Amino acid sequence: MDRIRSLLIAGAGILAIAAQTGWAQTSNPEPRPPEQFAGVLANLANGRSAQIVVHVDSFTPVGDLRTLALLLKEKGQDAMEAALFNMKPRGWIRIGSSLGYQVPLISSVPTPTGRRIVVIADRPIQFWEQWQGTRSVHYPFGMIVLDLDRTGHGEGRLIAAMRAKFNRDGQVELESFGTEPFRIIGLSQQSVN
Repeated sequence: MDRIRSLLIAGAGILAIAAQTGWAQTSNPEPRPPEQFAGVLANLANGRSAQIVVHVDSFTPVGDLRTLALLLKEKGQDAMEAALFNMKPRGWIRIGSSLGYQVPLISSVPTPTGRRIVVIADRPIQFWEQWQGTRSVHYPFGMIVLDLDRTGHGEGRLIAAMRAKFNRDGQVELESFGTEPFRIIGLSQQSVN
């Protein structure tokens, strides 16, 4: 549970910092895209694995992050989801042999050992979820967190379903649907042609 909480804090931190009007563009020094990272997505619950590729064409501008955070704060998760759906794609992810899925929110934040890339997207809601009216439809976002060293290697996690809100203390809260996050192992930067 602590791993899920630390990942959710990472994603919430991106939105919370962006919501602060004093956050300047210079606080997010970013490498020049395009960049691409590949690793193995391991499902700890059933032992299955698949290749995952995260491709970054550009990083989400601070103004867009701020807009999403303010929408979440003032109008709620549905407004943030609608805005996220209509944002320009900043890259894509591909799991296994599936088609790539475009993602609108990609941020890079320096860490003491390298950097952290956070990817948040509206997740595809499966037909059976809608049909059955499962609780998971209230968790419309997915998130990937990549922790990279200075050589472009590292590990990460994927949270398949989460929701977002501001709590009574005015802090961003991200809540996982309750499943253990998928681990991303053997992560390395690839050359982009």
